[in-house]
Amino acid sequence: MPTEAKKSHDRDGCGFLNTIRQHLGRYPAMEISDLLKLLYQNEFGAEHLISDTEVSQRYLRDELDRLQSTSANGDETADGEEAPDHELSASDDVEEIGNGLSRVYLRMLLRGDLTLQTLNRIFLLTANRSLGSIASFDAKGAALIRLCAEGSLPFDAADLVQALAEHRQAGYPALRHSDTYRRIYAPAYRVVAREFSNLILLLGHIDNLLAEKNRVTIAIEGPCASGKTTLGVLLQRIYQGNLISSDAFFLRPKQRTPQRLAEPGGNIDYERFAAEVIRPLELGEPFAYRPFDCTSLTMQDPISVDPGKLTVVEGVYSMHPVLHATYDLSIFLEIDPLQQESRLGKRSPELLPRFQQEWIPMENRYFESFAIRQGCDLILSQEANESSASAGGFTYQWNDHALAELAF
Repeated sequence: MPTEAKKSHDRDGCGFLNTIRQHLGRYPAMEISDLLKLLYQNEFGAEHLISDTEVSQRYLRDELDRLQSTSANGDETADGEEAPDHELSASDDVEEIGNGLSRVYLRMLLRGDLTLQTLNRIFLLTANRSLGSIASFDAKGAALIRLCAEGSLPFDAADLVQALAEHRQAGYPALRHSDTYRRIYAPAYRVVAREFSNLILLLGHIDNLLAEKNRVTIAIEGPCASGKTTLGVLLQRIYQGNLISSDAFFLRPKQRTPQRLAEPGGNIDYERFAAEVIRPLELGEPFAYRPFDCTSLTMQDPISVDPGKLTVVEGVYSMHPVLHATYDLSIFLEIDPLQQESRLGKRSPELLPRFQQEWIPMENRYFESFAIRQGCDLILSQEANESSASAGGFTYQWNDHALAELAF
């Protein structure tokens, strides 16, 4: 049962009404129980706190087997009815439910577009959070009653009042879809945080690389404040791999000669980066590197790394020509200049003038001199308002050389 102590993280406010309308447009046979399930998931997320990875994965495997059996038997639902006749596109694999959450449909797994292990992992990372409150759930329920009473939603207000009262009396349990909904739409999905579902196409590609190779190394490039570290941390959490930042290899004071700083990409100690990180990664051997702290201007204690299955190298200059040959996948994150300035102003207001006058021009010269954007396999762009864009939150653009490799 949800508790009163949990603080609601609803960031959508009345935007939940738009979410409901989108679902009604897609699933016109929705009943009140389906509306309440949508409300429950919007407020409380994945509905159950699950700590046992193997148990969760077994449940997911069983559900996937049932879905596969259904698909093999003439595309009928489990109740013997014909499956929905509306066409499904790649965008239908991820469905927003508001409050920073999405439903990711298991049909992705049937097509091999995502592994069961990865979906289970992002589901668990979402499920084991504290999300939502009874007070917020009740407030949203009251708002839905008003909308039904005024005719904005196609449900009887009195019926909704009764359903909410029964749910409250039962202790706010997790809910099931109606028989009608399950018969017509055969829902099979997991609720995950939008920060994961936004990356679903990228995760599928990484899953394919991990299936083909013993070890995978990924580079995340792009301007400052474009989200490189955030993406790197998410990938590390999902795949439990290594994360190495190129920020640990900025030049030490004695190396900052006019000649070196005039060199495109010369702001990083790429020689040390290559020797301490890139070469051992290529050999697949354990190694250690010493980060340089730009604040204290001192070398820090060594960090030990076991290459493992996945290593992510993130940071500007990580695709320097001396370094890039070892990567199995390179990603360039784009950011609108105004959004970049806004992020930097919030993050380090006292350093914003130096970013604008010194560091950003150095980055841009490096990007242009070595055609870094064009050299990366994948370009990820996000809308300036950071809401959903194509492909589940990002615009994906594969460069020509990467497309040729994918086709091959």
